[in-house]
Amino acid sequence: MMPGQDSRTGVLAVTESPDESSQISIADVPEDATTDSTIESLLDLLESNGRNRFLYDSTGSGCRFWCYTVLSDLERRRLVPDGAISRFDAYVAEQSQERPARFPLPTREGNFY
Repeated sequence: MMPGQDSRTGVLAVTESPDESSQISIADVPEDATTDSTIESLLDLLESNGRNRFLYDSTGSGCRFWCYTVLSDLERRRLVPDGAISRFDAYVAEQSQERPARFPLPTREGNFY
């Protein structure tokens, strides 16, 4: 999910990365898949859960909330290991202490529509 032209409407973009971790990512919280899944099945899941339509908050924030919500969906469906959300929360708390301006708490939320 990334901001669209108006900086508030989220645009779901599927891109290919030449390595495992994007060079422009702010956070890196890897989780292995527990089952074989296709990109198509994951996109279908995002769409069926309404995760493909998102509005960032008035400050343009909300991507961490989007990631948290999608990871929660994946954990509930057992597509990632149990505890994925707990590890994500621990990572965010650690980063918030080290870089509070980049990882403010509480997490800023946008809205799915």
